[in-house]
Amino acid sequence: MTTRPERPALAIVVVAAVAAALAAWWWTGDAAGQAAGGALAPSAGLQASVLVARVVRDVSAAFTVGGLVLISTVLPGTAASSPGDLGALRARMLRTVAAAAWAWAAAGAVWLILSYCDLAGTSPVPSLLDGTLAPQVAYYVAEFDIGRASALSALLAAAVAVASRLTRRTTPAAWLTTLAVLALLPPAFTGHSATAGDHGAAVDTLAVHVVAVSIWAGGLAGLAMIALRRRGRHPDVAPRVAGPEAYAMSDSAWGLVLRRYSRLALGCYAAVALSGTLAAAVRVPSVAALAGPYGALLAAKITALAALGVAGALQRRHLHVDPPVRGGFLRLATAEIAILAVSSGLAAVLSATPISTEGALPATDATTALLGYPMPTALDAAGWFTRWRLDSTWGPVAVIAAGAYLLGVRRLRRRGDRWPPGRTTAWLGGCAALLWATNGAPGVYGDVLFSMHMVEHMTVGMLVPVLLVVAAPITLALRTLNRRTDGSRGPREWLLELVHARYLRLITRPPVAGALLVGSLLGFYYTPVFVIAMSTHTGHVLMTAHFIAVGYLFAWVICGPDPGPARPTYPLRLVMLIVTMAFHAFLGVSMMSGREILGEAWFSQLERPWGPSLAQDQYLGGALAWGLGDYPVAILTAALAVAWIRSDNRESRRYDRKATLDDDAELKAYNAYLESIAAQHKAYERRTRAPAGGDTRRDSQRRASPAPGPDGNDA
Repeated sequence: MTTRPERPALAIVVVAAVAAALAAWWWTGDAAGQAAGGALAPSAGLQASVLVARVVRDVSAAFTVGGLVLISTVLPGTAASSPGDLGALRARMLRTVAAAAWAWAAAGAVWLILSYCDLAGTSPVPSLLDGTLAPQVAYYVAEFDIGRASALSALLAAAVAVASRLTRRTTPAAWLTTLAVLALLPPAFTGHSATAGDHGAAVDTLAVHVVAVSIWAGGLAGLAMIALRRRGRHPDVAPRVAGPEAYAMSDSAWGLVLRRYSRLALGCYAAVALSGTLAAAVRVPSVAALAGPYGALLAAKITALAALGVAGALQRRHLHVDPPVRGGFLRLATAEIAILAVSSGLAAVLSATPISTEGALPATDATTALLGYPMPTALDAAGWFTRWRLDSTWGPVAVIAAGAYLLGVRRLRRRGDRWPPGRTTAWLGGCAALLWATNGAPGVYGDVLFSMHMVEHMTVGMLVPVLLVVAAPITLALRTLNRRTDGSRGPREWLLELVHARYLRLITRPPVAGALLVGSLLGFYYTPVFVIAMSTHTGHVLMTAHFIAVGYLFAWVICGPDPGPARPTYPLRLVMLIVTMAFHAFLGVSMMSGREILGEAWFSQLERPWGPSLAQDQYLGGALAWGLGDYPVAILTAALAVAWIRSDNRESRRYDRKATLDDDAELKAYNAYLESIAAQHKAYERRTRAPAGGDTRRDSQRRASPAPGPDGNDA
């Protein structure tokens, strides 16, 4: 084994975070209130253990996610590594990530057990000795959301730890990054965010907050560990540890890595600040509720965030020097990591601190609790355009997508390139349709009326993907994103990896793409998945994302201008479109004629005093599904016809250019081929007319002379 300074450094971060958490916990009175005779009560000791396990889990999770993001997007490869291989630097970082993931999984499991004991009021050691702890924890995991979320997170972290030891290439490391981010999310769906009035917005803001903090803090810690290794290469600094070849990197390359991470950290900082502000606005019922311990802890976190902003600004000033000043990054990074560790401890205490209900609104009815907002009034003609409610997931997605596309077009124009205005119009139209379907009247009434849900579904699953595909976003991205040459993978490299992925060749085959679209509809509406998607925020988000992805895939196979795997010929695409849309129309008819009420378990819970009955509403929804599907089909058909004509024109122009260059060599060769066939045919005819053997001329004369009569004269 080699000596690793990163392990003591990580331990120092954990100790600092734990100390901050325990100090904040004591200060808020949770421990002081339970002290008896100068000693802590047993329950206080258990709560302190829960807090320590929580901090260790959070810090280990942040380093795991941040380290994987560094491997996937920031750190360069080595000259000796082949394309796709991790290389020495990223492989060493991945081994450290594996150790952090094991700590994450272990701390998560310990936190699960201790938190159950704290809630149940039992001591873990006696329960473990008498054999009652395991079945009780199993029941806790099976029956309670917080238990299931914690267990799932620990299992996913263990999977990341195991897979990290087996990964040798960059693409699997990117999949591990996705898995690690998913492991962060389950705990975010419980706690304060799950009990907030607008639980959808609370969950979304907390998820963004946790992911952004983990990428920011974990990535900074990973770079600081690399900087510790690189110190041994400076001639004026005594080497602490013999730096291995994995950390051998020129100052200019190191500066490029730091600037690359700085842009990522700036985005994470903005996401943390914005999501934290929105989360506090959603959870805290009034300004008066900030007078208690929760408000004090929140103020401490805001102060830490401001200090981190100042440190980040100083860090970016140092990075403008090329090459960066040695030691400058490490000194500032150490201060930032210390503040982040304290902030992590404060966050652990903040999540366990109850929010004051002073100034809170009175208790809501059952319908408001289910929807997350009051039952809207009856929908009228004006309401189709005037009813809006922010969707905390798809509202920002639509706005960011539109802004990113416009920035790409602007970059092209600045360097003198043209981009078709029609494509820009199509993209903005798709983003506007997504914004209206999820934030406008369909989004407001989609959870209340099945018919409005179908309007939302047809817009999101059919119209939006068609408009986005026609806009050719992949082509725009490939023309505007910078290419990397140091072996690392940025957005452009990962986009190319996705376009040429093997599994994409499978799902873009006509039978598979059509089956995904039709099968998704049948499997969604005629199974319990529909009720799950309507009754849970996560299910609804996944539903929208799935239908956008499936619709985008189908539209790309039909008429997409972007590069990708080989697609079928245009006649086959037309047949695929007709057959798939016939099934789509059949689905609408089946909804209209079906006796079973789709989603009855959900819609029957809502106390809707206006509008049609469930059966009438479903009939209207089926009719809308049947009718509204024709408009995207018309756009698809027109786009397919245009693509078909353009393909033929390109082929004609290509043929004309080739003929001009080689003086119609292909045509002349073809004519010569036809002449050779004609000559062979004539020779064949001559052979078949002539008898086998003998003199052909004499035989012909013999056939031409008259035969002699009976008297010896000519007949």
